[in-house]
Amino acid sequence: RELSWQGVTHRSIVEVSPCRDCVVALHEWPGFVLSIPEIEVVYFERVDFSLKSFDMVVVKKPMAGKYEAKPVMITGIPSTHMVKVKEWMSEMELVWYEGKDSLNWNLLMKEPNKDLRKFCLEDRSWDGILNDDTEDQEQEEDEEDAVDPDSVYEESDDTDTSDDESVESEDESSA
Repeated sequence: RELSWQGVTHRSIVEVSPCRDCVVALHEWPGFVLSIPEIEVVYFERVDFSLKSFDMVVVKKPMAGKYEAKPVMITGIPSTHMVKVKEWMSEMELVWYEGKDSLNWNLLMKEPNKDLRKFCLEDRSWDGILNDDTEDQEQEEDEEDAVDPDSVYEESDDTDTSDDESVESEDESSA
């Protein structure tokens, strides 16, 4: 019960409990059972410290080369349980992402189903769609590649002007 959290799996708030091989909520009919080996990726929506709750969306692994199952949602999870849920996900070695917005999953699921092989190999899979850090990383790389205006100009050393003066005096004498 330490690992349990509250959330809405169907119609009302129930206790959601992770087990060794599944996540269950059996306090209302129909019961909720989610097999852990079937989980491809988890996305936490509406993650914002100013909100009292967040949602969890689970995408199941593809069957027969397509993501056929609609993503499973557990909504209204109190934000106080966020750390506990993330720690459990990490212990189970599940891949998870988080974001501030709710995503349009009907539209989003069309992308990997166009060409699953290309999605997994070339498009960086779910990391390319759900990872908000890509923009931050690109911005950091741009900042690192930017030229520092102070480094463009070398500091002049006023003590070593004797060579410059001798060149000027040679030019004047030849004229």
